[in-house]
Amino acid sequence: MILDRWAGDRRALHGLLAAEGWRVAGEAARWSEARRLLQDVRYSLVFLSEKLLGGDAWSLLPYLRQGTRVVVTTRKPADPLRAFEVNALDYLVKPFPAERLANTLARLANRSGPASRLASPPTGSRSSAPRRSRPARPVLTGLPAADPILSS
Repeated sequence: MILDRWAGDRRALHGLLAAEGWRVAGEAARWSEARRLLQDVRYSLVFLSEKLLGGDAWSLLPYLRQGTRVVVTTRKPADPLRAFEVNALDYLVKPFPAERLANTLARLANRSGPASRLASPPTGSRSSAPRRSRPARPVLTGLPAADPILSS
């Protein structure tokens, strides 16, 4: 699941996850929509931006299902220690290279337990094969300072 107020960031992350063989269960920009998705959709991994429209993203943490893994994403690092205090798998500062995301996903797939099995990419996907060395591709770059589609 991708919870991020920036439409361009959500699209870019969704595309990268799909390219790695992962299915995105849902996306939300607004706190209220994120809260609804967390209740109604089956998920085991959440990419959580520190800021959402209409509310503090950190306040969604109590609504996560038990065993859910969290990767915190942000444009402006505000509170990286808080991410690890809540046991986040990673803290990604945008823009981040695709290789960094692939490493985060690989760490998740290598962990044992029900959450990692649910979140693992399908058998035979690129992520389950050994990683080939490739140049880092920038991700989530060149976005405007404000997203007019989401501004209220």
